[in-house]
Amino acid sequence: MDGKLGRLLVYWDPLSHRNSGYQVLESFKLLAAAPLAFDPAHAFGAAGPERALPEIENDFICALIASRFGLIACALLVAVQIIYVAVLTATAAACFRWRDAAPFAGQTGVARQHRVGCFLGTFLACAAIVQALHFAVVWGNVTASLPVMGLPSTWLSAGNSHALLWGLPVLVVAMVAEAIATGRGGDR
Repeated sequence: MDGKLGRLLVYWDPLSHRNSGYQVLESFKLLAAAPLAFDPAHAFGAAGPERALPEIENDFICALIASRFGLIACALLVAVQIIYVAVLTATAAACFRWRDAAPFAGQTGVARQHRVGCFLGTFLACAAIVQALHFAVVWGNVTASLPVMGLPSTWLSAGNSHALLWGLPVLVVAMVAEAIATGRGGDR
């Protein structure tokens, strides 16, 4: 089975496609066997059944977290991810407010403040949307709510290039934008 139709068939019924749906089935097993709360003896022991899931350190890192640290840890992780997206969104809104606070005539730097605020606000609003969708896809992979896509989870996966090329630039822009929009970033 190949192509996009094959992926959809596996997504619709992974039990009927045990070879193609292997990752989804193994992820289900880990989620079903996951403890509710953190158990130090289980969390830091030898590699167990989670090693049967290919690419667990990247695409299925959330299944590993559930297996090792419990479902409550997963709920806390989802809460942190929601807060991260909310902070990006709030920073974007602050940039737009800073842009709109610029007087329209009679002062130098007004056009620059307007352009910079517009760029930073738009960049961070788009980054928040992309990050929210990214988190949704990662959790969709683990729970089979979406077809498996092979997408590492920002800040969690072993795929360092993802953090370096996506996560860190967004974080740096957000910190600079927050400093500028709140008046702690130089001339205002």
